[in-house]
Amino acid sequence: MTATHCSVRFRLKAKVLAFALWLVFSGAAALSAGCTHVPLDRTRGWFASQTDHITVYTDKPTTHLAAQETLESSYEMYNALLPRVSERRVEVLYVESLFGDPSKMYSTTEDPATAWALGGLPGPGDIGRDGMILSHSRDANIATQRLADLFVAEALPRAPLWLHVGLARYMNTARLDRNNDDRRACFGSAGFAFAASGASRNGNVLIPVQQILSADWRYYNDEGRSWMAYTAYAMVDFLVHGTVFHVKRFPILLQAIREGKTTEQALAIAYPHIPPGDWDRLLTLYTYAAPQAEYSARLGRRGADLCYKIQPQKSAHATPTLAPVSEGTIAAALRNVERTNVFHVRVGWVPTDVAAAMAGHLPAPISRQP
Repeated sequence: MTATHCSVRFRLKAKVLAFALWLVFSGAAALSAGCTHVPLDRTRGWFASQTDHITVYTDKPTTHLAAQETLESSYEMYNALLPRVSERRVEVLYVESLFGDPSKMYSTTEDPATAWALGGLPGPGDIGRDGMILSHSRDANIATQRLADLFVAEALPRAPLWLHVGLARYMNTARLDRNNDDRRACFGSAGFAFAASGASRNGNVLIPVQQILSADWRYYNDEGRSWMAYTAYAMVDFLVHGTVFHVKRFPILLQAIREGKTTEQALAIAYPHIPPGDWDRLLTLYTYAAPQAEYSARLGRRGADLCYKIQPQKSAHATPTLAPVSEGTIAAALRNVERTNVFHVRVGWVPTDVAAAMAGHLPAPISRQP
């Protein structure tokens, strides 16, 4: 082989190596900058898996059967507590096969969420226009948490953030009690209590009630998500089960919120026996398992679980029907997901205005208060 041929081959190898290095470093730079890219060539072979109330979009339909059955069962239970006005199906888009690990997509994010309930998916296309669940996880429990978010958002569009977060987490404690064809959806627990010892390790720490009442979405996402979520959940449980008559007061609170009352006004209307300055003391007493005798002396007997009878389950619930979805439909949805770019969001609930702000590369709104 001549020296000229060797030189040409060496230069060619050098160019190939340089190009490969450029690809590696440019890709790493894109990841560190928080960029993602949806592989839109992966739009073939998608299906819509439909049960009575849930439509799951996935390219692996058998993988999500268990989660879909759980979602359908949770839908029935949630609908007993907060009946839906709309007859639209709940849409779920599973994207774990299209994106890498969210925790590796954003170098500045330590603990991104793995599933999100979006008040609406901005952009063209049919999927997610009226709200949807976007999931990067096969965990059915996470999906049911996001389903609760959609129920609260539809039933209480004016709900302040603390009520939305607390009520959704409360709903996710629902259990199904069966006795032959007698089926009941039950919420809450007469034994609600988390011992103070060791609670901080699980994020189960109460923060001042006034702090959750005035919290906005940005605070919830960036700073106090665990503490705020737990305190809001404890607050809702107390509002429903704090005493035997609280369960009759809670619907009054919800109606006041629907009518546009502020949190302070709604609490005063529904719970006039509790002075504004007493919420922290009573919530602490309720949450940290005060002895029943002491609790009864101060507040009265705790309320029982809240149960609703629901219809016998039909076999159709557990038998999804599959229909192919066009490449264009999936491609449009995935472009909107990429544009919205929720993979850095730490909390699961993303209101419509927040999603639109992220899609438009604008600062997220400071508050959702009406």
